Amino acid sequence: MFALVLLALFQAPPDAVELIDRVSKHYTEIKEFLVEYRQNQQGLVSLAINAPGTVTVKAMKSGDRYFYAESSNRPFEITGDGETTWYYDVNRKQYIIEPTGLSADQIAREGLKSAFLRFRMLDGQAMNARLLRMEQKNLDGKPVRCAVVQIGTARTDPYPWTEKLWIDPETATILRSEFEGTSSSPFGGVLKTRREFTLPAGLKTPDPAMFKFTPPKGARQVDRFSGTNLDTTPGRLSQ
Repeated sequence: MFALVLLALFQAPPDAVELIDRVSKHYTEIKEFLVEYRQNQQGLVSLAINAPGTVTVKAMKSGDRYFYAESSNRPFEITGDGETTWYYDVNRKQYIIEPTGLSADQIAREGLKSAFLRFRMLDGQAMNARLLRMEQKNLDGKPVRCAVVQIGTARTDPYPWTEKLWIDPETATILRSEFEGTSSSPFGGVLKTRREFTLPAGLKTPDPAMFKFTPPKGARQVDRFSGTNLDTTPGRLSQ
């Protein structure tokens, strides 16, 4: 045991640029995966848009199929099969049906993009990756030796940003993310986002049943979340 501890202490730290490129390759190659994280986001100026709060997200993707859920003051679930999108309001037990490409589908795709698709586009050299330190974190109750890597834009960039990533070098999996950048919105200000991955993407394969929406008992279909039942005539979709 003592020998293993010494080996971990003196193990050479990974190269930051190479590690970031491995992370990008890792998430590009995964076709189906489940990810879970808690997020806290705050805009110091545009508080009305980026109000502080905690969000729990579960998402997975395979081609155009996905399941996306957000849990906050008003939890919802969005399911898509490539042609149809189901948007379910958990508290009201109401759901709407839309063709792919409308509002619910766009919400889900933005969530998927912010959750993990961006990790496929990481570039260690272009994003000035540098190793800050090695740190220990717990994953499934087991200690993991993580590399804390900082990436970001040049200081001269009109909208500079930096992000710290806690990465497991063995699996190229991101366990934690802290992002800080200047907002490009007309409201301006600084956007701070922290994500803690309670189930990092790539550790588990999703259940295929989650790609299909089955109305929970007592749920009703509506044209919009107004309490009015939708005409469920075949072919009728909400606009």
